[in-house]
Amino acid sequence: MTEADEGNQGLARPPRVSRRSALLLGGAASAGALAGGAAVAAAGSPSTGTSSASVAPVPRGLGLLPVEDFRTDSRDDDETLAAALEHAGAQTHKPAIVFANRAYDLTRPLRPYSGLHLLAFPFGDEFQHGQRITLPAGGLLEFDPDVRSVTLENLACQVRDRLLPPIPRDASEGAWTDLRVLGGGFRGGTTLIDGAVLRLDFQPAYVNEMTDSVLRIGGSDSWLFTRGAHYVGGVLPADRPFLDLQYLGQSVVGSAYVTAQGGFGIAVGGNGTGLRIEGALVDATGRSGELATQGAGLRITGGIDTTIDDLWVFNANAGGQSPGLVTVTGGSDILFSAPRFPGSNGGTRAADVDGPCIHTTVPITVIAPKAPGRAKLITATAPGLVTLVGAPGWDVQVV
Repeated sequence: MTEADEGNQGLARPPRVSRRSALLLGGAASAGALAGGAAVAAAGSPSTGTSSASVAPVPRGLGLLPVEDFRTDSRDDDETLAAALEHAGAQTHKPAIVFANRAYDLTRPLRPYSGLHLLAFPFGDEFQHGQRITLPAGGLLEFDPDVRSVTLENLACQVRDRLLPPIPRDASEGAWTDLRVLGGGFRGGTTLIDGAVLRLDFQPAYVNEMTDSVLRIGGSDSWLFTRGAHYVGGVLPADRPFLDLQYLGQSVVGSAYVTAQGGFGIAVGGNGTGLRIEGALVDATGRSGELATQGAGLRITGGIDTTIDDLWVFNANAGGQSPGLVTVTGGSDILFSAPRFPGSNGGTRAADVDGPCIHTTVPITVIAPKAPGRAKLITATAPGLVTLVGAPGWDVQVV
């Protein structure tokens, strides 16, 4: 008896498919196959109305619920997904809701619940090879301060304007709590997340064609861009940072590769404590004029105990707006370790090779900076502001 024949013997004996094999299944029917389908629903999903696609008996017990189990001839994408959420939210232990490899056009935000998990198995990227989820204007989810532990995993999204609706950054109306954005691609739109966060886990693979800051957040206990590759791009107005992390503390920001066309790279400020940026790249290789980074690669205006490790800034300050490729005008206990400011890269010559790499108005410590092919210069507004360690050939000037 073949595995398929065995699967047709009834609900008591679903086909023996390993977890790894199930996760590698592809095709339109495999969303049902992964999650249990209408005939054998892994998370107990009903077959509602007249289904527009047939599904076969498949393994149970994976904790997955396919969106397409809830599609009928009379339901559009909004109604189909809402029905799946209603069913999943009523379970004691919430299943992950799985999108099929197809296009979805969503026009209404979803009402979330604690434990909501939206998932896709095709790799979610900016090119939308496996799927295309067009998000509703205003954001995918309604905000509810009592909801926590929401996961958006491996989704390939076309963003009309935002991923989530904006809320105040001071947490006066609550915060996005235990939110996870794991993998996936986000294309177009303005700011994905704008407001207060607590324990945000933000790990997108691709964010591209943005027209405003990707993040504009405050809060703490968050990990951003810390696992895998992260590519961020778009064209911003000259006064906008790609990552606005003012009022964020006790958090780690990892190796976001920001192709900063227009605008400036990263903004740090407020009174948060313990922010750490590790391996971020603000790069405009192959860009010139208005498509090079117009302002600083990093602008620090506040914060306490801020650590910047292995920062790369290339082809910034093309607009001449900034007194340095990195500027520090506020904050305390600020440490730079091994920052890099190359004068050329990939055949591109940086727009600013003679000005300061770092300009500061407050005390900072700089360890082992590198600036091949350009001026090894740090400027400060008063003597004694810069503690320089392991920096042969570097000059500190008071201006």
